Amino acid sequence: MSGNIKVSVILPIYNVEKYIGECLRSVMSQSLKDIEIICVDDCSPDGSMEIVGKFAKDDKRIKIITHKKNLRQGGARNSGIEVARGEYIFFLDPDDFLSNDTVLRDLCDIAVENDAKIVNAKFQHYNNKVGQFCKLDNSLKLGGVLLQILPDNFFELPFSATVKLYHSSVFNDKNIRFENNIIYEDVLFYFILFTKIKSVFLTNLTAIMYRSRTRSTTALADMDDNIKYDNCLKVVKLVFYYLKKNRLLTTYEKPFMKICRRFYNTMNRKTSLKFKKEVNSFLNNQKVSFKIKFPLIRPVIKAILLFVPVKLWRRKLRRMLKNEL
Repeated sequence: MSGNIKVSVILPIYNVEKYIGECLRSVMSQSLKDIEIICVDDCSPDGSMEIVGKFAKDDKRIKIITHKKNLRQGGARNSGIEVARGEYIFFLDPDDFLSNDTVLRDLCDIAVENDAKIVNAKFQHYNNKVGQFCKLDNSLKLGGVLLQILPDNFFELPFSATVKLYHSSVFNDKNIRFENNIIYEDVLFYFILFTKIKSVFLTNLTAIMYRSRTRSTTALADMDDNIKYDNCLKVVKLVFYYLKKNRLLTTYEKPFMKICRRFYNTMNRKTSLKFKKEVNSFLNNQKVSFKIKFPLIRPVIKAILLFVPVKLWRRKLRRMLKNEL
């Protein structure tokens, strides 16, 4: 990954014909011109690639890769990584778009000025139904600092791979890749990445407009519970096997348990109980020394929060929920 290209922007294309035009325009209009735009056709059944093809005729920076079979976002990103020639790599989902025309230049400047291999930016929600910008990402209170990623603060960053600028050397390690054919591929990638790269520079720059829409592959609230169950369980097992293989399970036991509880809390009661039983059965078969304590009262607390009128008690209950996770 070298040459005169500063940033390789990788877009996995699948069923985004309504949004890909806006996404591509936001990248093509960047003030940083020495970029390449790698569009990976993941066997998209709609007209997305016809639109990409039209843009590619007018902009030679657009490169098209075609998959013979659908590998989901993780596989598409991997294909992009393998052909990327930029000094930096930036992942962008094609239903989102860059916040302004200087994002890529600003992120590169921040990376160079702070000698950072990874820069973590922020995003802003864009409500697709009403066509309005919504809340800003306030998950990170600090900006302009180098954060050391440790087991105790392992989930300080958002899981999303798309709000980060990566130096291409990060991917010289062939193990730092996404899993093919799964949903929530960002979770496993996050574990692999930040058990190897232990620091990231934080910036308050808003880089991405994140489009909130149903039928997104990672929209937990709208996903069928059986699909959610299957993929969450698959990710849990993959994370476990990765940590065990690399003798990191003891060190990252708490982050592992935390992600199990996060998945559990996204499911309905029936599916969550099934998930809880299966995870602990799996861990028991692996003969580990710990068992995950899934929250039992969380659904009750959720219900109470809707009716408690006193702000003080609401704050206390929310704090309890946060500590529980």
